[in-house]
Amino acid sequence: ENPTWTNRVKIMQFAMDMPLHRMNHKELKTAYKWVNDHFIFVDNHKNYSFHDIMVFAEKLKNMQDINGLLIDPYNALRIDLSFNRNISTHEYHYEAASEFLTFSNKHSMAVWVNAHAFTEAQRRKGPDGLSMAPYAEDTEGGGKFVNRADCFITLHRKVQHQEHSERRTVEMHVRKVRMTETGGTPTPHDFPLRFEFNQQMSGFSMVHPFPKVLTPLCELKVGKQLML
Repeated sequence: ENPTWTNRVKIMQFAMDMPLHRMNHKELKTAYKWVNDHFIFVDNHKNYSFHDIMVFAEKLKNMQDINGLLIDPYNALRIDLSFNRNISTHEYHYEAASEFLTFSNKHSMAVWVNAHAFTEAQRRKGPDGLSMAPYAEDTEGGGKFVNRADCFITLHRKVQHQEHSERRTVEMHVRKVRMTETGGTPTPHDFPLRFEFNQQMSGFSMVHPFPKVLTPLCELKVGKQLML
């Protein structure tokens, strides 16, 4: 959705845990190299369908090891009914959700799909008069993504809260975990995980008493990711 350079800059800042303007030349080169070594960005100059994404990701997977695929956001993808003109858009989106799950299982690659809540859910207010975290079924397109997903997470931030620290805090509601046998479980309804960004928005930590989540670049050792 955003230009690729903005995503690159954000990840550089998270990796170094400092804003770009505070990095010296060596730190900039280190962060830039690390991002290029671990992420592949696909620009938004072309309007892709989910079929395009699957073909592109499979080709990349055959050339190198890719651990994850992020599509952000889903509603920016082009609806392409040329493969089957006899299906409705509802059936088309259900097919897309199924293809993402099949692709993930086939290639042992995590597929994350970002989706927005529909308008009515965005208007819903809590007791404090601010917007509430949408439920899983509030996702654009209804419950099809919830039904097909192994895990479903809602991220919510009260950007108009009077407290500045609350405006920097993200609620993480785990709505669904398919395989609870591995230890994962949905969060209680009124007790989401809470992550607070620092003043520079270059790092974040779990709200007290949990420790800091983001570690500096020199301590990070992660696999290669694919961002779309």
